[in-house]
Amino acid sequence: MSVKIRLLLLLAVSGILLPAFDPSPTYHYPLDGYHLLAGTFGELRSNHFHSGIDIKTGGQEGASVFAIESGYVYRVRVSPYGFGKALYLRHPDGNYSVYAHLSKFTPEVEAYLTARQQETQQYEQDLYPAYQELKFDAGALIGYSGNSGSSTAPHLHFEIRDPDEHITNALAYYRHLVKDQVPPLVRMIGMEPLSAESRVNGQFKKLTLAPSGGSGRYTLPNPIRIRGPVGLEYQAIDRLTGVPNPCGINHARLYLDDELIYELDLGKFSFEETRYINMHIDYAYYKKTGRRLERAYIEEGNRFHAYKKHKNSGVITLKDHDVHQLRLELQDLHGNQSTVEAKLQLDDGTDGFQPSALANSGSRFSLEQRRNVLVLTAEQASKDLLKGIKLRSQAGTLFTQKPSYQHGQTLVFLMPMDRFNYPKEILSPDGRFSIAPDLIGEIRPEKSRQIDQGQVRLFFPYNAVFQPTFLRVSERSGSVNSYSLTYEIGSTDIPILKPFMVGFKPDANVPKKYLVVAKRNRRGAWKFAGNTWGAQGEIYASVSEFGEFCLMTDSIPPTVRPFNFRNGGYIGTGQRTISLRAEDSFAGINSKRTYATLDGKWIPFAYNYRRDRLTYTWTERPEKGEHILEISVFDGAGNKQKAQYTLRF
Repeated sequence: MSVKIRLLLLLAVSGILLPAFDPSPTYHYPLDGYHLLAGTFGELRSNHFHSGIDIKTGGQEGASVFAIESGYVYRVRVSPYGFGKALYLRHPDGNYSVYAHLSKFTPEVEAYLTARQQETQQYEQDLYPAYQELKFDAGALIGYSGNSGSSTAPHLHFEIRDPDEHITNALAYYRHLVKDQVPPLVRMIGMEPLSAESRVNGQFKKLTLAPSGGSGRYTLPNPIRIRGPVGLEYQAIDRLTGVPNPCGINHARLYLDDELIYELDLGKFSFEETRYINMHIDYAYYKKTGRRLERAYIEEGNRFHAYKKHKNSGVITLKDHDVHQLRLELQDLHGNQSTVEAKLQLDDGTDGFQPSALANSGSRFSLEQRRNVLVLTAEQASKDLLKGIKLRSQAGTLFTQKPSYQHGQTLVFLMPMDRFNYPKEILSPDGRFSIAPDLIGEIRPEKSRQIDQGQVRLFFPYNAVFQPTFLRVSERSGSVNSYSLTYEIGSTDIPILKPFMVGFKPDANVPKKYLVVAKRNRRGAWKFAGNTWGAQGEIYASVSEFGEFCLMTDSIPPTVRPFNFRNGGYIGTGQRTISLRAEDSFAGINSKRTYATLDGKWIPFAYNYRRDRLTYTWTERPEKGEHILEISVFDGAGNKQKAQYTLRF
């Protein structure tokens, strides 16, 4: 063990943490001559933090990939999704290196993989070779870069993991090779009210501002008035020298009057906690706008380890009338830093009402849930609403809720909820207007819960949600092709930590052979969600997002047709692949159930879901003459399409 490693261990045990980007070993670089990055460690991605660095390969596949250190193959993974073709090495220091989206491995690894594919008659594999069965020296060729899996352009996704398989920032080992003289670019600052008593510039509403400045120095010129607990959010990216790609920022600090109140130091994380990105960002704002605002405060239920503990977890509460200085510092791995400065002042004014600004009759109402607060907004509000609205509780009790504040011609009613007190119905003073919030109770992280509501049965396992969440379940008539009512479960702007189950008990007269649970996607189209049958006659789907669900049938098999050959046609001597187009617009292709033979012998077809393509690549050209290709393709619902083709070589 080196002196430096001993020092790191001593400091960690004593509670003194060195910067997470201070690596100990020296490793070879995995590619020769490619030093431009398309992505960096910790970038904000859909439902996860980016776990490595993406090395550009000039838009081409086939660049030689080398082992960064001597070691043995720990894992070989082949999948149409995620990392595609990936190789995992374990090194003498206990660390791992990961090379993903490859086009192919070295011959010895390919031979090992092919043998397992033939043995199991499955193209997709997740293999763990015997200890030191496949070994490589430092700098040895291990494979070739590609575009496999969920990659959208040719590149090498590369990771370094510690002995516990926590992903570390691989760029820390190669800062001398990757140039970065560009400070982070700050695009937006948000101020978010965090309780029903909070206001930002007089409203219970996020304030977003584009800071002025640039080149590392930004300001918000006008003081922001706040009341109650408030959190700062930011949208910012980093850029490397000579590369246009937006990259992530792993280090952030927030100061209030020069006191450090929040700190992010993202130097490593585990896959088990990567979904906490949906607590690190303002998930509801992202779902509404497509923009990710990172929180410079720690939400309840956010157990992501990269935060350092400071006063109030970054939550800002002012107690005097002084002008307070707020400073956000963002720093990249090369030490380039950007600073945003702002002024805050306590707003202790009343939420005064101006009846003269309100209409004599008529209002437009909207209801939403923010932070377990029901927010009823009345635009073009009538004066009679100043008397309040009526809330009917779960127990049937009727009570009055006065408006919380007025903004122009809008009245806003804020109704905090707890597990014992939430409204069943909201009525206007004259009784002509009524809203049912469709709330059925609270889902808590520390408890599992089953809910039966109408035709639908829900099961939330332990830790399904990040924080206590009031669940809304509303029902309405089904669509033309459905066999149940349509159920809107929860809100799409509330994130889920672990999948939950949505089940239906079909009516006795519903045909069960092709029945499936369907979920409406963001474009409004219904898609297959699942068709697992329970012991009591329920059909279930495991889902990771709230949304709209119903029962439908799917009896249509996928379509399969030749792509680069003709049935009965001649396969040219320069051709090394056979490709088919396989499509299913509702349930998708089940790549694990594809089965193909050439003259009765199983052959591996790789599935590319981005191109709807099944491809067989041979190492030795089939013998001259006529050959019979048979293939069976299944969709996610279990429908089968079988095809046969004659090939001439």
